[in-house]
Amino acid sequence: MTHKLPFTLKRIIRIAVATLLILPALAACAKPSPTATPAPTATPRPTATSAPTETPKATDTPLPQPTATPGPIEVTELMVMQPWGGDGLRPQFTVSSEVEGTCWMGSITAARTDAWRCSAALQESDEILDPCIINPFDPGGTLACVHLDRTVTLLNLTQPLPVAFANAESHKRLPPSLVLADGNECDLVTGTTITVGSERLNYSCRSGGVLVGEPDKSGDVWTIAYSASERPASSEDLTEVRVARAVAFRGDTARVSSEIMGTPSGVLADVRNAQHPGFHRIVFEFGQGGLPSYDVQYTEETPREGGSGKEVPVGGEFLLRLWFFPARRVLLDDSGVTPTYTGPLRIPIDGNPNLKETVFVSDFEADMFWYVGLDQISGFLVTKLLDPPRLAIDIFDPVPGTSNRPVLHIGDRGQPVHALQEKLVAAGYLSAIPVEFVYDEDTHRAVVAFETDHGMIPDGVVGPEMWASLDRPVPPTQ
Repeated sequence: MTHKLPFTLKRIIRIAVATLLILPALAACAKPSPTATPAPTATPRPTATSAPTETPKATDTPLPQPTATPGPIEVTELMVMQPWGGDGLRPQFTVSSEVEGTCWMGSITAARTDAWRCSAALQESDEILDPCIINPFDPGGTLACVHLDRTVTLLNLTQPLPVAFANAESHKRLPPSLVLADGNECDLVTGTTITVGSERLNYSCRSGGVLVGEPDKSGDVWTIAYSASERPASSEDLTEVRVARAVAFRGDTARVSSEIMGTPSGVLADVRNAQHPGFHRIVFEFGQGGLPSYDVQYTEETPREGGSGKEVPVGGEFLLRLWFFPARRVLLDDSGVTPTYTGPLRIPIDGNPNLKETVFVSDFEADMFWYVGLDQISGFLVTKLLDPPRLAIDIFDPVPGTSNRPVLHIGDRGQPVHALQEKLVAAGYLSAIPVEFVYDEDTHRAVVAFETDHGMIPDGVVGPEMWASLDRPVPPTQ
């Protein structure tokens, strides 16, 4: 699908700002505003994630303890729960017990494809363990049931996993735990809860209070609505608080975007990638000017060179677009033009059967585009790294047998939309299929209703999680 470029006043202003960025005296007051290519579909809350280090192990630090006088927060730290390593359980995790038991459905706490909701037979009662993570190096072996204090219950299965009820890749998910600036730890509420205004009460905090709605991840430091009351009566009872740390178990397929205000043009210095257990990491390192604004999302647009409009082929069935703005591969200063990135523009990805290549397409008018080609849509995490400024994109390995269909938005057309509408009609959420197979307002209302009834975030975007829910039967109760 190719988008046409609207030539608007905003684009004229954007070009002028990009030109002025080369002047040091005006660099501090420049504001990035992307327009060289079609802007991505607007979302009410763009997201970004942050962490202080590049290696996955460096983010595996113990969860912080509440402190009376926390220090200043420069970025919200994202900690990814990865209990298994090549040599077994990682040293950051401590085994609290080892039990036998069974699993009956995908995890509710960690909606990742390798996480399960399980029951451990303990004497006369059953204990629910969630999430229990499969060891990718020994898929049929012991599961690690992770607690947020980083203790682990090792679970030895007495029955095979019911693969028909595994989680699929999620389009959007909430972090299972947030630590506020004052040290208060808040856990995701997975059961029935209340709404405050139009927002769901999503977190209960251990030192008192609740969090309502989703975290706002658009800045370096996340924020979220907080109430000291456990049942706030209205949105007037909410105040905005800062988030120091967040816990994640796996990425999703939702757009991640962050506009970094007042920065000069980012200068690309290096691009590198490496395979890790369970995911592939691509790192973009920037030199002078720091990290630019960015937007990462799956797209159906045709990659084209800026200016000429020439199509650039990228291998794979699906495309993940990486958009940096303002950003260049050269340094522009009083001495002239100095190339800063001289590496390959087409980088093959080895060691991962799902990912094909990372391809540079354009940096016309300081809008830099790279694309990653994939054979199957998979969840990803975007992590902001400091000193030197880098952006890491972790693309998780898909689980065989999970849904491999495109992400659909309102306005999309074609056979995938028809397939969606057929399933919505069969499920009783849509009365008829539009003649032109368009994702219209009726389809959008049906999608939102389905998402609401099945515990998904009702954003009207059809991702792998919804495709899988439409495909599979209802799991048995426990």
